Amino acid sequence: MQTETQKHSILIVEDEPGPRDALAIILRPFFTLYTADNAHAAMRILKKERIDLVTLDLKLPDRQGMDLLQDVKLEREDVEVIIITGYGSLKSAMDGIRYGAAVYLLKPFNVAELIALIQQPLLKEPGRQMGDGNRRGNGLAALAERLPVAGSDQMGSRPAVRHLC
Repeated sequence: MQTETQKHSILIVEDEPGPRDALAIILRPFFTLYTADNAHAAMRILKKERIDLVTLDLKLPDRQGMDLLQDVKLEREDVEVIIITGYGSLKSAMDGIRYGAAVYLLKPFNVAELIALIQQPLLKEPGRQMGDGNRRGNGLAALAERLPVAGSDQMGSRPAVRHLC
């Protein structure tokens, strides 16, 4: 059971400071966060910390995100991965799912959709419950319900989301 002091932990792997900081602002109230701006730093954090979920950009300065996805799954099969990319294609989406990603999301994305998508992999494991011990209006579920679905909550200008699970 997760408590307030034992929140689920997310590793945000994104080389661009703007999107990385935006994700951190959205997720910080609900998760313990770690950030990495390249694949090497991401693997170092993954080996050292208890990580439940990784948000992964496909374009990183030191290697391709798809290669990092494979390394993450080899190192920690239990860690869920959500690919978040501005350079999506059907092939990369299919590869991501084949290599173990739980979700494939295109930038810019809808914040409410992201929150709902993060909850899915964390809740599918038996005994895992989002927000246990979190008394802030039922955590992410309450936040997702309060956010409008279109327009003002998008991180960008086009509502392009692919969820291929």
